[in-house]
Amino acid sequence: MLGAAGKHLYEAVQEEYKKAGKKNWQLRKFSKKESAPWIAAVASAKKLLHSKPRQHPALFLLSVVGKEMYEAAQSLYTKPKAKTMKAMKAMKAMKAMK
Repeated sequence: MLGAAGKHLYEAVQEEYKKAGKKNWQLRKFSKKESAPWIAAVASAKKLLHSKPRQHPALFLLSVVGKEMYEAAQSLYTKPKAKTMKAMKAMKAMKAMK
């Protein structure tokens, strides 16, 4: 189901580009290194799926992977909290002890 949804989205975007006059629109394939986290995420979602009986397994898989994608994207755009002065001094002291 997850793969089918992705394929439908890809084909829909291709059709929109064709309608707009851009005839050739293709995505490059991910390298093995780039696709490894996705494969691991889907495998983990499948483990969660099989841990309990679910009423809608395909919907569960889509929601789990979708949530992960959303949170990963949010972490790219949010700034990490600045460390407090106390924490920075403690780290400096730890480095000095080494």
